[in-house]
Amino acid sequence: MTPEGTRWLSLDDLERTIESRDLDADGRVDVRVEYGADGLPARITEDVDGDGRAENVTRLEAGRVVSGQRDTDADGLPDLWIRRLSDGRLRHAADRDADGFADEVWIEGEP
Repeated sequence: MTPEGTRWLSLDDLERTIESRDLDADGRVDVRVEYGADGLPARITEDVDGDGRAENVTRLEAGRVVSGQRDTDADGLPDLWIRRLSDGRLRHAADRDADGFADEVWIEGEP
């Protein structure tokens, strides 16, 4: 086991490399990194509470984060979304009443 936990590599049906990590040695994947054709991470999923479901999903393009979503209330559905706009600012959206739709939207740097 490495300092980052157990780590293994595999290929999916499209022959993309997938790196899986078990950080807490419980035998389940905690972090999964899918690499794009350019060899850089394209998608990262994280199970932060150990329930076997990914709470955080991050998408990257050319190694840069372009969007993400998070399940903050452990119901298995995302309720916080973040997307990088073309000008570099971040657009946040939150579902506060668990209906699956954003109730609140704000853009970084705007009042």
